[in-house]
Amino acid sequence: MRRMSRMVCAAAVLTAALVPASSVDIGGNLESSVGLMYDGSVTSSFSTAGELEFFLPATNDITPRLVLTAATAANDEGDYQPSADFGVKYAYLRYHTDYGHLTLGRQPVSWSYGAMFNPFDFGFGIDDLAGETVTPSMDGVRSFIRIGDRASLNAVGGYSELTQQPLDELDFGARLRIPMAGRDVSFNVIFQPDGNGDTLLRSGATYSGDLGPVGIYGAAGYYRLLHEQRDDAAVQLGIDWSWEIGPEHEEKVVYLQAEYLRFLFD
Repeated sequence: MRRMSRMVCAAAVLTAALVPASSVDIGGNLESSVGLMYDGSVTSSFSTAGELEFFLPATNDITPRLVLTAATAANDEGDYQPSADFGVKYAYLRYHTDYGHLTLGRQPVSWSYGAMFNPFDFGFGIDDLAGETVTPSMDGVRSFIRIGDRASLNAVGGYSELTQQPLDELDFGARLRIPMAGRDVSFNVIFQPDGNGDTLLRSGATYSGDLGPVGIYGAAGYYRLLHEQRDDAAVQLGIDWSWEIGPEHEEKVVYLQAEYLRFLFD
């Protein structure tokens, strides 16, 4: 393990040495919030979060990406001493081929189809709920292969966070996506350890399309804990609709979305 750590460090130093500092652009964002609360007495809270992205030079075949995150907030122990959290959001290398690409490292994985809550995503993310999109990341390898003109196959293997774990704790998933005129269909399967010695299998199909001015989408599939031999079925239906209000050239878009998700048995 020490030898492997030295090899990883040496590779990181070598990579940094090969990229001149003058060739790296830096960007990002910073958000802060302040609040007042009353629970017998008036208290205040302060938090801030930010992202810093390094736009590293790419080649025709390889695209790197590095995004760091930091956040501060008061702790919950009553002493109101600020705490800080620093981390790596994304750090990966993407190798492009004539048929798709192969990505290695900490990367986002989203199999969205317009739903706010996707019961058959590789991770458990949130897509555009009240303007917020949370895309989970994983540490591992992902392949994207184009099949025909528009269809594609996605295969993923990795961990939800980078720690020393046995191979049987590895998450696996695959998605076959078939876009068509006016609609989009996908078939997903995911195997993920649940942290309690069992493995959760999720497999299902998703659909999104248009019904006149209204967008419709849905999903249906199967959940099973393999060792406990417990299973369930999930069904989702959703609609979204948008329209413009206000005077000419000053229109504002009003967006309405509603969805229903139900587990049928347990």
